[in-house]
Amino acid sequence: MDEFPSKNVGYIYCVGTRAEEGGSPLVLNEINHYGRKDRIFLVHFRNVRGSLPTAGAFEEALLDDGDMNMFKILLELRKVGYNGCLNPDHVPMMEGDHPDLDGNWAHSNIGWSYGSVGFAYSIGYIKALLTALVEFEGRR
Repeated sequence: MDEFPSKNVGYIYCVGTRAEEGGSPLVLNEINHYGRKDRIFLVHFRNVRGSLPTAGAFEEALLDDGDMNMFKILLELRKVGYNGCLNPDHVPMMEGDHPDLDGNWAHSNIGWSYGSVGFAYSIGYIKALLTALVEFEGRR
């Protein structure tokens, strides 16, 4: 992006994937770096426990149950002017979910579907974070 700057080149930035590589400090630094350049086009908003450099492994977690403080991530996104989509991604299965066993999605998160309890929980959690952000900023 630095070699060939264009307003049409940017990232689908996956918070969880980057956290797997370096935790919250890496995520916050990258959001600041690429967000200031307006190069974050979509955010995969997810949380994980563990990282490859420190634990040699990670696991998917619900937004409120991983290593990162997702409100801090949201604050950093706001600070750099991001106003795009927050897409819950890699949502863990929860009690009561009905796995999606469609063979066309065999390489996606196993059993996950948009009708899952975890997906609904994630949407509600993101909405709550956005409401808290409005209150935090005193815009109400």
